[in-house]
Amino acid sequence: MSYDFAGGEEYTPDEMTYYNFEKNYTLSTYGHLVEGNGYLTYNFTGTQFGFYVRQKENCVIEIEIDGQKDEITLENNNKKELAYFSSLLQNCSHNVKITVLEGTLSVESIIIR
Repeated sequence: MSYDFAGGEEYTPDEMTYYNFEKNYTLSTYGHLVEGNGYLTYNFTGTQFGFYVRQKENCVIEIEIDGQKDEITLENNNKKELAYFSSLLQNCSHNVKITVLEGTLSVESIIIR
């Protein structure tokens, strides 16, 4: 299941492979969040990657796409919010890894363009 996102698609976080994360059935786009303090991986073909969160606490994460790393801090907001959207990438296969450095990450959905 997906939704149009201005030339991209929004997908359930179940599309990702996750370690030390679990489903939390709560109000959200797909009926649950994927929450935890481990890491998530995802492979996609396209030009951009992003994801929405519904943070219940502050957390710090590292996002790695094809070896390039970014560190971001997410604040407790308990509402759907775009946490990250990559810069434009080549239209080919990409590897993503999101690692929680502090706190708990609550992923609502992912976006592929």
